[in-house]
Amino acid sequence: RGLTVVMLTSKNPIPPSEHALLVQQRKKVDHYFGSLLANLNNYTHDHNNQKLLQDLSTLTASRERHLQLRRDLEPLLGSGASETIQQQWLALLTGIINSAATIRQTVLSPIDEGDHVYRFSQITQEAFFTLSEYAGLERATIGRVIAENRPFTEDELALLSRYRSIISISEEKLNATLLYIPPVNRFNVARQQMNVLFHQKYEQMRQNILNASHDHAEYPVTATDWFEVATNAIASILALSDAVNDHFNEDLSVIEHGSERTILRLFVIVSAVIILFVISYLVVYRRILIPLQILETSALNITAGDLDLATGLETNDEFGNLGSTFDNMRLTLLAERLRREQD
Repeated sequence: RGLTVVMLTSKNPIPPSEHALLVQQRKKVDHYFGSLLANLNNYTHDHNNQKLLQDLSTLTASRERHLQLRRDLEPLLGSGASETIQQQWLALLTGIINSAATIRQTVLSPIDEGDHVYRFSQITQEAFFTLSEYAGLERATIGRVIAENRPFTEDELALLSRYRSIISISEEKLNATLLYIPPVNRFNVARQQMNVLFHQKYEQMRQNILNASHDHAEYPVTATDWFEVATNAIASILALSDAVNDHFNEDLSVIEHGSERTILRLFVIVSAVIILFVISYLVVYRRILIPLQILETSALNITAGDLDLATGLETNDEFGNLGSTFDNMRLTLLAERLRREQD
């Protein structure tokens, strides 16, 4: 986005080395865009999210306009294109970046017990995005003015002041959240790199450029030099963002593993309870219910006058004793019947 604006602003032919840099940047953008769309298409195939589908459709349409506009503007590089054309390019690319950020937020929406981690991660990553985005807008605005080799207008200074306010607020949010990140090696390295490239080199060059504009002096760097330093600074912001994101992913992984262990423990407990219940039921059924059914059948047989069938209970417990009593009663009644029949 920024490098194209610088080259659109320039009224001099673009040197081959600088155009090669633009081609390299475009290849990176195309590669990442292709990966993003492929991953999103796979994600939407597995997740029926209507908002995500709509956002993806918008992003895809914007990407097509981006490629077409890139081809249309190629002949205008180094020709001092009009402000309208520059703003058209900036607006389209800024819209694409915002669409990608919206999709990212949708994909990372809280969905489970790691909700607080997701939310904390979203707040931090949104601050990183805002910081890098407005640093990118600052890069494009300053690079365009350097390419035109003129002082900043009051409107441009006001715009830069607004960008700077948003950058400062984003950094305050980041500093507050980064206090909770353990000082692991990758995080420390990324933070030190951002301190050198963004807070020192970038800020110093930016201030030198603004001072030169104020004094109506020659700019200390070319637009290409400024773009390179600014790009490295923004890259350091993104590197720190990746390091923090890795930390959050590790936290989420710990939560997921903990959830899996909890589910496994619950499964084992529930399974054990079910097994104990089944065993208890079988014991009760065999030791109590079956003997009761047998005694009930014997009582009904005796009541009906059928004295020929024994209970068959021969267990060494109370039911066995009760079964013997039933058999003795049956035999007594049977003997009495036979005696009467003989009489």
